[in-house]
Amino acid sequence: MRYRTLGKSGLRVGEVGIGGIGAAGKYGPIVPPGASPDMLQPRDYNTVKLFQVVPETFAETMACASSAGMNFVDTAPSYGDSELVFGQYLKDHREQWLVCSKIGMCGNWGDSRMPTRDEIFEQVRNSLSRLQIDRLDLLLIHSLDQYGEQQAAVDRVRSEGMLDAMHELQQANLVGLIGASGQVPELIPAVQSGVFDAVLTYNSFNLLVQDAKETLFPLARQMGTGVILGGAFYQGLLTGNPDIVLKRKDEFFEPTDPAYYQTRELVARVERLTEFVDHDATSLRRLALRFALSEPAVSVLVTGMSRPQEAVENAAAAELDPMTEAEIETVMAVAAGK
Repeated sequence: MRYRTLGKSGLRVGEVGIGGIGAAGKYGPIVPPGASPDMLQPRDYNTVKLFQVVPETFAETMACASSAGMNFVDTAPSYGDSELVFGQYLKDHREQWLVCSKIGMCGNWGDSRMPTRDEIFEQVRNSLSRLQIDRLDLLLIHSLDQYGEQQAAVDRVRSEGMLDAMHELQQANLVGLIGASGQVPELIPAVQSGVFDAVLTYNSFNLLVQDAKETLFPLARQMGTGVILGGAFYQGLLTGNPDIVLKRKDEFFEPTDPAYYQTRELVARVERLTEFVDHDATSLRRLALRFALSEPAVSVLVTGMSRPQEAVENAAAAELDPMTEAEIETVMAVAAGK
């Protein structure tokens, strides 16, 4: 595993980390072999279905990921029981991991109401309790875009006390670094403000979509802001079986996401890329990770791995050389059908 620095924080992070939505059970059950049929059934959680996750079973993935050199976890209170699942492992392995969680609700479920200072403190303390740790290495605002458009979103979290509360949490040594997650148009002014150590962008840079390439990434490098990248597999479209994702499109993609309103075009790109790798799903996933990690602005790529073999596969892909410009041009041409 190679390591990068998270912006100008000095923290060294493995190039691939674990995203919390897998630990929430979004992609399927994580249960012991021979589990009862009842354990394989999903339950409704807000607007999505989450499958059961047995912490002891997921701990096998965490141990495998740690052995491969991974050291970064991204989760959130909105991700079902994700924090609880991670906590069962972190309580005995805290020193091996950098832990990131969030405040506020995921944008899909939030009502754009700004939480009060006391609510923010309560959220963080509850997260720490579930994670069974005493300090977050990184705290992000969840879905900055729910608080306004572009600069207005940043102005609002500054004027209505959210940023002040985050600084208080730092002073209380409950939080190390601070940042924001969200859509590219809102993350750009967030980075420009200079008040955030890191940002998390998702579904904005992968083999199918590169919205962050020309704007967010150069700015982040200029400002020394860490970039956490989610969606290298584009919620599963690039894992080799896009039909599974498309059957649950409303759960996996927001209406503003290209995969939601340009589905046919993007699926055609997936099909061309799949043919390019001779219909080998492992090769497609490897290509997706290599492409995402070829971007120097990315500090760490997080993906919702659920099983030990996924951790092994992702770590092996990260050990490959970054794609050359010529390779990237070829792959982009294939995806575009040129």
